[in-house]
Amino acid sequence: MMMKEAKMRLLDHPGITKVAVGARLTLPDPKVYRVLTVETDMPLSKKQSGYDQDQFDRLIHAVAQTMEEIGADQVDIHAVDNPNPMITASRASAG
Repeated sequence: MMMKEAKMRLLDHPGITKVAVGARLTLPDPKVYRVLTVETDMPLSKKQSGYDQDQFDRLIHAVAQTMEEIGADQVDIHAVDNPNPMITASRASAG
């Protein structure tokens, strides 16, 4: 599947407001990682009002599937009102 198609399919998921794919460079041993960034307006923690475990599980499944399709090494998921990732996972831990 093409990256654009995978991103558009993920954007169709309820609660997802933005999807971006970028690169991250690590040093001192240079390595470039493909990073999938997902912004959502749904609660990501049981401590937040309106949290729904089933909806959260579907989100994680859709994100993990998209990571695999586009070859992302890492995902950062954050809330609309907080640019700091609330969930960060590598491909090994997301699948």
